[in-house]
Amino acid sequence: MKPESTAVIIEARFCSTRLPGKVMMDICGQPLIKRLIDRLKLSNNFSKIILATSTNKADKQLVDLAISEKINFFRGSENDVLGRVTCAAKKFKVETIINICGDCPLIDPGILDTACKVYKKKKHDVVFSGFNVQSFPQGTELAVYSSKILFKIEKEAQSPEFREHTCQYILKNKNKFTVFNLLAEKKDKMPNLRLQVDFLEDINFVREIYERLLPKYGYRFTVSDVINLIKNNYFLTKINKNCVEKKT
Repeated sequence: MKPESTAVIIEARFCSTRLPGKVMMDICGQPLIKRLIDRLKLSNNFSKIILATSTNKADKQLVDLAISEKINFFRGSENDVLGRVTCAAKKFKVETIINICGDCPLIDPGILDTACKVYKKKKHDVVFSGFNVQSFPQGTELAVYSSKILFKIEKEAQSPEFREHTCQYILKNKNKFTVFNLLAEKKDKMPNLRLQVDFLEDINFVREIYERLLPKYGYRFTVSDVINLIKNNYFLTKINKNCVEKKT
């Protein structure tokens, strides 16, 4: 796994079903998607970030942000996420993909680095953090796999359920792949904590976390810092305790 041939591909679009515009919602003075990008840039395990968005005119603002952040972007199908990510990987000649959802402004670059370290050993087709086995808080999920695996999936996965979610085919056909599930250390194990943004309550919860951690750490705080904050201020979890997204 060479950093120069490795890219983070962020799946993001403005017109999400549950909370339209969430990727551009303000978190302490910055759009959600910029908070995510800033945290990803703390890692040196990849050479480029690609924002994979759609051709919907509403996503022009995501393209503008990508340009201002000096990251790559690709515009493709709004609903065929698998196809969109595949085309992005082909356009930018990516060999190793780090797959990230665009609604995770608390993604931890340390988890990403650990996943890349495991993948470099070349013993597994896919390295998951979350998605398959939840150990870290929700909203820190990622997957690492080769473009060859992605191209194979893109050809075989034709049903709508597999086109809407890049990793869904792997999860439903695990016998076809060697999969490694990255598990949290005891101090970072809080699988029921929601850190992704699907509802308005989620964005309010994430804002509370940023407001409390930015003064001390800037945007460089870790998932451990978030967990420690929650353990000392557990009442905050009441903000989004009733938020449950549909199963895919």
